[in-house]
Amino acid sequence: IPMKWDEHWAYWKKAQDALRKKDPAKYAKVYGIGMTESSSASDTIYNFEMALLSFGGTVFSEDGKVVADQGANRDAIVKTLKFFADMFNSGYVPPDTLNWSDGDNNANFHSKSIVMTPNPSVSIPAHQFFNNPDNYFNKSATIEWPDGPDGKKPTYMVAVKTILIPKDSANKDVPLAKDFIKFVLEPKRFGEYIKGANGRWFPAFKDVAADPFFAKGQAGKGGSVDPHLPTVTRIYLERPTRVFEHYKNPANSQIYAENVWGKAMSRTNVDKWPADKAADEAIGRIKTIVAQWR
Repeated sequence: IPMKWDEHWAYWKKAQDALRKKDPAKYAKVYGIGMTESSSASDTIYNFEMALLSFGGTVFSEDGKVVADQGANRDAIVKTLKFFADMFNSGYVPPDTLNWSDGDNNANFHSKSIVMTPNPSVSIPAHQFFNNPDNYFNKSATIEWPDGPDGKKPTYMVAVKTILIPKDSANKDVPLAKDFIKFVLEPKRFGEYIKGANGRWFPAFKDVAADPFFAKGQAGKGGSVDPHLPTVTRIYLERPTRVFEHYKNPANSQIYAENVWGKAMSRTNVDKWPADKAADEAIGRIKTIVAQWR
């Protein structure tokens, strides 16, 4: 599979073309790229942020100021929106992707309605591991995100899950809550918990991540090599990563809650706005959210 930007996306388009040529009736509704582009799915946010990084753009400066409207960043946002619009309008993405929830790309992959889909977790192969190991080991694989249009290796967006003890919780036994957190996060227990889900999540602790399970993955019949988890481990431990930008500005949580980027995609995909107009509306909304944040 080619990993240069244009060649990579063209590969999946060619796969769709080949299937439809092979059997037009059987593959008429099979699409090459299962790209979530709805205004309701968080997968849309992940897809947009990954592509925005590939185009060299960012929304916030390191000190939390909005820089999305600055020249290079605005250009990158426009290019990112155009990338998704062109993909959708070319007919290589299922038309109903505009209405997908977070689980719909999974469902379409499992039903063989799409050839490939970007996904922010290992939920898709994990499902196959528990339900059809042959599909897991021999008929699917997890690959990396392609190099950017500039030829640079990708930086991966990482969502770090946190644990909160609500101040106004009905259960005021804070020491007990802290003890439970310590119980859950005890390295061996925490590692077994993650492995029990076949690595659907990746440990944020280096000692847990050092478990050979994550580097080697599952062992298949006859010594089959795991085509999923080692790739994920390589991404987290060897590739550049970047956490979602709540740490720069907490208003980013509202930007994501409103799915500003998904709504911008709706402008280009449904309302047929040019990408620059949709970008400016999205940037304007982001600036308003940040200005009103308390």
